[in-house]
Parts: sequence; C-alpha cells; structure tokens
Amino acid sequence: MHVPRPLCGVSRGALVAGLLFPVLLWALFFGLGRGAALAFVGPVEHSQIEGTANSTAETVLALESEPSLLLAIQGQPLTIPFTVTNQGEVDAVEIQYSFELPAGLRAVTASAGVAGTAEAGQGEVVQMETEAGNALVVVSWPEVAAGASATVQIVAEVDAFLANGSVLQGTAALLSSNAAYTYTALFIGLPPAVAPDFWW
Repeated sequence: MHVPRPLCGVSRGALVAGLLFPVLLWALFFGLGRGAALAFVGPVEHSQIEGTANSTAETVLALESEPSLLLAIQGQPLTIPFTVTNQGEVDAVEIQYSFELPAGLRAVTASAGVAGTAEAGQGEVVQMETEAGNALVVVSWPEVAAGASATVQIVAEVDAFLANGSVLQGTAALLSSNAAYTYTALFIGLPPAVAPDFWW
C-alpha cells in the first residue's frame, strides 16, 4: 500500500524557495541599479559642490540717490545720480535697475558702470517710453562683486512749462537673481514763485 509523503515537507521546501527568490531578485536588482547609477554619475568633485552652494547664496544690494532731493529749473538739464552697492559677501548676479522719470522730465542721456571695471563692468542701458508717455531707463549688469558699487547717471531735460513750486517724485527699483528686491524714492523740486521766509 502506497503511503503519500507528508504534505508539510513539500510545503516547507516551496515556502523556503518562495521566500528566498524575491530576496535574491531584490538584492540583484538593487545592486545593479546602484552600480548603474554610480557608473552614470561618476565621482563628484569638491569644486562642483562649492559651485552649487555659491549659485544659491544670497547677498544684499542697496540703492540710493544722493541727494534724494534735487532742485531743478524749468528748461534746464538736470543730472540724476544713483548708486548701487553690494553690501554682502557674495557677488550679486543678473542685476536690473529701472527708473521711470516723472512727468515733466525727458531723459536725454543715461550711462552706467561699475567702479574699478572699465570694460566688462559697464551696464547695458536701454531707454524706452511707458504707456503713460513717461521716459523709462533700464540698466542691466551681469554682476556686481561683493563690496563693489555701480552707478547710474541720467541727464534729463526739465519741462519749461512746469509751474513754480512743483515737486516731482520718482521711484527707482533694483532686482537681482540672488538679492532681495529694493527701491528708493527721489524728489525733484522747482523754485517757488515766492521764496520762503527762511531763505532770507
């Protein structure tokens, strides 16, 4: 009489094989995957790590007009100066300055540069007109080194028909890919028809 082998013996062997096969397959797949990834990426140089860190570093830009209150005379040219200063310890990159001249002023010339750099540091100046008809000056620099300053100088013509005592206000803005947005206000006053008492 034939006596069948116990089913538990077969089940145990199948169970062991069933458990080991996925483990071996997972280990093989993981090992090949990691090896392929390492072969593709290759060793990482120290300079590459530093470059990545520096590209995300931020700095501090300051924008000012000195003086912030200018005196103008109808029909006469007026020089409007601005200074951009990198107050941080990281070079500022992709800087863009913009200034919309208030109504009553017409931009004649505009120039820009970076202190100590006669060639590559010169800013790219573009003059255009806004929808409101005001003159707009935009200056771009590829970079301003840490501790360095850049300048913008606009020569504008004052409208001959502006009333005495008028005060014009304009705002200049500064953007950079690795610095916070900043701006500064500028006031331009025309002589009053009657001088105040404290002028005498």
